Amino acid sequence: MFYVLDASAMLAYLRNEPGAEIVEDALTAPDSHCSAHSINLCEVQIQQGEVDALWVKETDRLSRPENLGDLSLISETLATHDTELIVDSRTFDLAEDTSVLMLDFEGVLAKRRL
Repeated sequence: MFYVLDASAMLAYLRNEPGAEIVEDALTAPDSHCSAHSINLCEVQIQQGEVDALWVKETDRLSRPENLGDLSLISETLATHDTELIVDSRTFDLAEDTSVLMLDFEGVLAKRRL
């Protein structure tokens, strides 16, 4: 069996949350193969406190420009886990209101470039 693990499955396993046994079975079964998308691995590492900064070339690489709600969720997650956001050569400390405001503004600009 071939499994693709999302971030929730990996976090459940790492934190021994409900569903961890299902993921463990998938990981340890002799005939199974497990995979994960790199963005999900990044999310897991951020939520585990293992990432100091996330670097992207442009803010529109963080989420689809038509969904600014995702950008807010990403910035909240980064701030909660004390992870800086670096966009090209600019650094956003998302624990600071001015950085959140500037990131939101860039998200609106990215939406207008559609």
